Amino acid sequence: YEYTSSIRDLDFLAAAADWLSNDDDIVAIRNRQGLGQLDKIVDPRKRAQAMLFARSFNVLAMPIFVIAGGLFAAWKRRNRAKKIYEEKI
Repeated sequence: YEYTSSIRDLDFLAAAADWLSNDDDIVAIRNRQGLGQLDKIVDPRKRAQAMLFARSFNVLAMPIFVIAGGLFAAWKRRNRAKKIYEEKI
């Protein structure tokens, strides 16, 4: 059997892993149709802009949001611990 570089191979692998996990909820989620796909944008310029935005958002903005959320949670935890420590003194 010869493997292809088709994206369908990855789809099959993900579906097989979901099926092997025996979790029907996960299989149901993966089988849903997406709300929108970048493949449906036919204008090459608009498609390139949409792909650049999606990549930039996922690679830059999302990690910044996660890091900021972690720093905020750590700051709140430290302030709460400091307040408890001061009340004991």
